[in-house]
Amino acid sequence: MAWDAHALSMHADQEGSADLCMQWYTKMGGHADFSSPRAPETLIGKPLGDGLHTVKSPRNKGSFLHMVRFFLMLWLVLPGAALAQDHPVVVELYTSQGCSSCPPADALLADLAGHEGVIPLALHVDYWDYIGWKDSFADPAFTRRQKAYAHAAGHRTVYTPQMIVGGRDHIIGAKAMELMKRIEQQRKTAAPVALALQAQGGDLVVTAPAVPGGEAMVVQLVRYTPKAQVAIKRGELAGKTLTYSNIVRSWEQVAEWDGAAPLSLRLKLSGDLPGVIIVQRKGPGAVLAAARLP
Repeated sequence: MAWDAHALSMHADQEGSADLCMQWYTKMGGHADFSSPRAPETLIGKPLGDGLHTVKSPRNKGSFLHMVRFFLMLWLVLPGAALAQDHPVVVELYTSQGCSSCPPADALLADLAGHEGVIPLALHVDYWDYIGWKDSFADPAFTRRQKAYAHAAGHRTVYTPQMIVGGRDHIIGAKAMELMKRIEQQRKTAAPVALALQAQGGDLVVTAPAVPGGEAMVVQLVRYTPKAQVAIKRGELAGKTLTYSNIVRSWEQVAEWDGAAPLSLRLKLSGDLPGVIIVQRKGPGAVLAAARLP
């Protein structure tokens, strides 16, 4: 079925970019839910402790994923999807080099990496290392963070791949349309914290005004590698060379803040990796503000 890109652009502001892309995708024979199971591909893994288990999400078919990624890129350039650079949306992807279901989600994250209005971050977990390939980017701290999200949400299972948008919306699998909608919903909400970063004499100065009716928050420094290739020699993806984007190398809490008084921090930074400052409700909970390092 033919489609008119100009018509899409003209109506994007009126109908909402994500909804419009969803409508056109459905007209072209697609489906709103991209997690249609190819049973029984879900693999129940070993218990993680604390009552949690690991699960792999179903894989997306190749040609299907290409079309989905096309609509993601289309949405990112539509006028109605102009993502505010001063209110970027944080997308955390929990992934693994040992997970055969993860490459489609890794590709979606890579598509987002060049857009200023989104901060996509890949956190590699270690709980699939036992099936044949040790993830070279995995950190037990990232597994603990994913488990903390599950506990905060009342879930008993953690998944790969799993995206968490803005600290509150959980997306299992490579669901580009749902990801679009969640990002768009969050970018339309005013940021509760007006975060500002400034480089001063080799230091990073982090400031924000007081927040009325303050709450328990954490200020975090995240550093990441923009891109890396990995030749995987064993496990489910043996023989493949994969490219990963925005690979988190450290996630550090640098302060706690209750918002009663203005925030003012001076941080010493080492190395030249890019990074972001994220202000988030304790829990972990909703991301209240985020900004890239200057």
